[in-house]
Amino acid sequence: MAPPVRQAFRELLDGFRDKRRKVFLALTVGLAAGLAGMAFRVSIFQMNALRIAHPWLLYTLPIVGPLIFLMYRLARYRKEPGVDTIFSSIRSGEKLRFPQAPLVFLASCLTHLCGGSAGREGAALELGACIGAKGARLLGWGKKFKKLSVLCGMVGAFSALFGAPLTAFFFVMEITGPKIFHYRGGIFSLVSALTAFFLLVPFGLVPPALSVSAPPALDFGRLFLILILAAGCGLVGIFYCLTMRFIPHWLAALSGNGYLRAFLGGMMILTLTLLSGARQCCGLSGEMLLGALGGYALAADPLRKTVLTAVTLGSGFKGGDLVPAMVVGASAGALLAGPLGLPGPFCAALGLIALFCVVTRCRLAAIFLALELFGATMALYAVGIAVVTYLFSGSWSLFRAR
Repeated sequence: MAPPVRQAFRELLDGFRDKRRKVFLALTVGLAAGLAGMAFRVSIFQMNALRIAHPWLLYTLPIVGPLIFLMYRLARYRKEPGVDTIFSSIRSGEKLRFPQAPLVFLASCLTHLCGGSAGREGAALELGACIGAKGARLLGWGKKFKKLSVLCGMVGAFSALFGAPLTAFFFVMEITGPKIFHYRGGIFSLVSALTAFFLLVPFGLVPPALSVSAPPALDFGRLFLILILAAGCGLVGIFYCLTMRFIPHWLAALSGNGYLRAFLGGMMILTLTLLSGARQCCGLSGEMLLGALGGYALAADPLRKTVLTAVTLGSGFKGGDLVPAMVVGASAGALLAGPLGLPGPFCAALGLIALFCVVTRCRLAAIFLALELFGATMALYAVGIAVVTYLFSGSWSLFRAR
C-alpha cells in the first residue's frame, strides 16, 4: 500500500475510533447524569411535599443554613462552589472535585425541605458536570475528552430534571459559548440529552405540556401590546438580576462569618415569610406557578419571590435562581394581562419565556423551552418575545460567565 494511501487510511481509522469513543462517552455520561438528575428531581419534589405536609419545618431554617455551610467546610471547600465555578473550570482546565455532586444534592434537598426559596437547575448543572468529569477520568480519557464529558453531563442532568432535551442542549450550548461548545461536540451532547430524556419514559416522569388558552389572533394592535409586555418583563428581569447581585453582596458585608451569615439569612427568610404570608414562595413555588399560568397572581408575588430567592441563595442555601425567575416571569405576565387586555394564561406563558431569556440571554433555549412546555402554538410568540427581551435587557445575566 502506498504511503499516502496508508496515511489516509490511518487517519480515517483514527477518526472512526475517536467518534466511537465520543458516542460511547456521550451515552455513558448521559445515562449516569440522567439517573442522577431523575433522582434529584424526585427528591426535590418529595422535599417540597414533606414541607407542605409539615409546616413546622419552616422554623428549622436558621439551623439548616449553618449546617449546609458546615458540610462544605468539612469537605474542605474554602469557597462554596457554584455554576460559575463549573464554567471557569471548563475554561481553565481546573479539575472538578467529585464531592461537589453529593454536597449540592444534599444541600439543595435540605433547602427545599426547610422552605428556602430556590430552584433546582443550578444544582443540576453542578451535579451533571461533576459526574461528567468523573466519568471521563474513570474511562481513562480525562485529558482528551474532559470538556466534552462535562458538557454531556450538564446537558444530561438538565434534560432529566426538566424533561426538555432540546432546551437543555441549547441552554448549555449558549451559556458556555462557542469557544467551548463548538459544533463538532454538539451532536454528542445532544445524544446525552436524548439518552437522559428517554430514561424518564419507563418511570412515567415525562412532564405533560402545560395547557395555555389559545393565543389571540395576531394583528398590529395586539402585536404592540405584546411588545409592551416584553418590555415590562424585561424591566422585571433586570430588577431580578440586580436583586440577585445586590442582596448576596449585602449579606456578605453584613457578616464575614459564614455560619452567622447563614443563621441570619435563615432568620430573615423565616421572618419575611411569616410577616408577608408568603408560604407559597417557599421551595419551588409550584402552586404559584400553576396559579399564574391559570391567569391568577397577587400584585406582591414577583417582589416577594425575588427577594426571598436572593436572601436564600445569598445566605448559603443551595438550589438555583433560574426556576424562581420563571415563576416571577409568569406572575408578572399574569399581572400585566389585565391592563393590556390580553388573556392571563397567555401573558403568563410569555412572561415565563421572557424572564428565562432575560436572565440567561439564551434566545434559542428560550424558544425551545416554549415549544417543549406549551406546544407549537406558542412558537411565533416565543420568537418575538425572545428577540425583544434580549435586545431590551442588554447585558444583564444571572451567570457571570455570560
